[in-house]
Amino acid sequence: MPKCADCGLVGIHDRQRMIQEVDRHTRTSGYVPNGCTSIICTALEFDLDSERYKLDSKRSNDHSFVKAVLNDDRECKSFSTWCPGSSPKEHREVVRMLEIEKFRADLLEREHTRNLEQKASDRVWQAEQKKADRYWHWVGLAIAACFGLLSSGIQAFFAWLTK
Repeated sequence: MPKCADCGLVGIHDRQRMIQEVDRHTRTSGYVPNGCTSIICTALEFDLDSERYKLDSKRSNDHSFVKAVLNDDRECKSFSTWCPGSSPKEHREVVRMLEIEKFRADLLEREHTRNLEQKASDRVWQAEQKKADRYWHWVGLAIAACFGLLSSGIQAFFAWLTK
């Protein structure tokens, strides 16, 4: 199961309330550098500071509480493996790019499936049209033959009358 200590979407607020990367030392020891006010999940899956202060009700800033929160096993759908040197924002961008690529692949697969279904449907329609064309071709020939016989019968009748 994933742990926040292994996730690139975990950040810390610095003095200017900017979100910074959580370094390896903080991830392993739980030590939060001076001036950093809180640990956060930038995916907004968990409220890490609230969990920390539930464990540390006196708010003593004991590092073991931060370490315990970061190393807790979690069910997280937004987990992104931590890549040292990358900010949570960069990790989110990678996650978004992967989601976009997955969406595009799914879209292409659906389009390919739809195209195959359309081609099969077209083949069935074309076979039906070909069958209908053959039917009307024979109907046309029968009508032409009837008119041919009728006109030759009329010609023969008028030829007999004029004799």
